[in-house]
Amino acid sequence: MAGLRRGLPFLFALPVAGFAVLGRGDAPGSARAPEAGVADVMRAHFIDVDQADAALLEFPCGAVLVDAGGQTQASVDRLIAFLDRFFERRSDLRDTLHTDGSPPHRGVLDAVFVTHTHVDHTRGLREVVERFHVRRFVENGQRGGLREATRDPEWIVAHADSLGIVWRDVDFDELDDRTGLSDASVDPVAAGCGGTDPVLTVLGADRSERPEGWSQDEFRNKNNHSVVLRVDFGEASFLFTGDMEEDALHDLITLYDGTGLLDIDVYQFGHHGSANGTSEELVEAMSPLLAVGSMGRCDNREGRFNAWHFGHPRAPVVAVLQKAIRRRRSRVRTVFVADGVRNFRPLRMRDAIYATAWDGTVHVRATPEGRYRVTTDGPPVPEICTER
Repeated sequence: MAGLRRGLPFLFALPVAGFAVLGRGDAPGSARAPEAGVADVMRAHFIDVDQADAALLEFPCGAVLVDAGGQTQASVDRLIAFLDRFFERRSDLRDTLHTDGSPPHRGVLDAVFVTHTHVDHTRGLREVVERFHVRRFVENGQRGGLREATRDPEWIVAHADSLGIVWRDVDFDELDDRTGLSDASVDPVAAGCGGTDPVLTVLGADRSERPEGWSQDEFRNKNNHSVVLRVDFGEASFLFTGDMEEDALHDLITLYDGTGLLDIDVYQFGHHGSANGTSEELVEAMSPLLAVGSMGRCDNREGRFNAWHFGHPRAPVVAVLQKAIRRRRSRVRTVFVADGVRNFRPLRMRDAIYATAWDGTVHVRATPEGRYRVTTDGPPVPEICTER
């Protein structure tokens, strides 16, 4: 499997604010010609959409969006603006003029993955689909809960044919035994432009039957049916677990024990840094080089859901990651972690752990040899996050 690592880890830290290079190991869809000067690298952009998730995966020959959430409409506007700027830079990923003479779309997304239908993962979905050409929509098919969270996925499914979207509802029973699912419906980006072929593998999805040991509440919890996505780019590897919680994570680890499929370099820490979204068992299985979390700043209390209300990221989760990740940032900064809801404290962060709440949008550049460079947009340090 591409991306399974060999050798010893190493890191280079360069004396540039918000910039670090990390690596591990020895050097070992649809075809489009890349824009002149596009290198054989992958970039993962963890977009700052406040207390929500949206990550753009940029490849030499295509692009994929994982979740399209936003804490508020302002967060969604920021997501759309980021994608606009991205396609201005990557003009090779734009549509050509339509055969009927209508204007081209601003850009093409080979797929949009929605890990699960909670509003912090779907709020901007329809706007993304209406503004850009989305070729595939991959989800777990679960509905229920807040109407504002499910209306966009339902709209896309209802209009998939007219929108030219291939809809894929992934069920756990479809995953190949202990190898996950990686076919053209979930892995649409090819290496036709001569670069490295990205490999996208779904490792977890919606379960139709309650697993042994799960309570009814755990089974009804949409978080536990999150689409889990592994992304390999040569020796580089990423893992997205959505908002999957403890029992589901334990089953995931048990299922893939001994396969190496959970052994990755870059981890988007689950459930926005919630106490139930990352476990010591999972971190041990992954042995990550660096971690990136998506959550709101503790001084941003807009909307119905915010990091202040939930207490994200939790200090014990950050501590578990710090224990495992021995790499360092190029610049130490003060961040805020939560000991509980509405209970934040400052922490001097030296380790290669990043978060949109602390760093703004986080960009991870990966080479096929498994080397990484991290840059951040760097928002102002938030005010002291205490009760007002």
